[in-house]
Amino acid sequence: MNHPDSNDPAAALASIREAQAVVHDKLAQGSWRYDLIYSFIAAVMVGGQAAPLPFNVLASGVGALSLALLMRAWSEKNGITVLGTSPKKARWVAYGVGALFLILMGLALYAGRRDDLVWAPYALTVIAFVGALVFSRLWLRVYRTEAGAKG
Repeated sequence: MNHPDSNDPAAALASIREAQAVVHDKLAQGSWRYDLIYSFIAAVMVGGQAAPLPFNVLASGVGALSLALLMRAWSEKNGITVLGTSPKKARWVAYGVGALFLILMGLALYAGRRDDLVWAPYALTVIAFVGALVFSRLWLRVYRTEAGAKG
């Protein structure tokens, strides 16, 4: 089907930008339920590292699977998959949360092997939950700003 403006590059570009704006606005809505579930999973992954083998490995594996299922459910609900690595500044927030959790998981693994640090895994679990929640909301704020989305 041929539209009258089908050869108008300005109209085509405007149509693309309009579609992008709709997608950006939908993504920028955010969800506290998603953020809380994500934070809980992240906290379990961190705290689980203090458990003895094989439970620490299970915490990582089940946590990774849970995050994948959470992402899939969100993608099915919204019709688009977002990995968190774009736009550019939002990418650095995602890298920051990844680095934080590698550090927290390493500390929990270390603390779980020490008899004098029995309190540390609990503290690290709380830090992980709060950190995941803060970083998730920060990522959303940065995404909104960079994408120029309404949210």
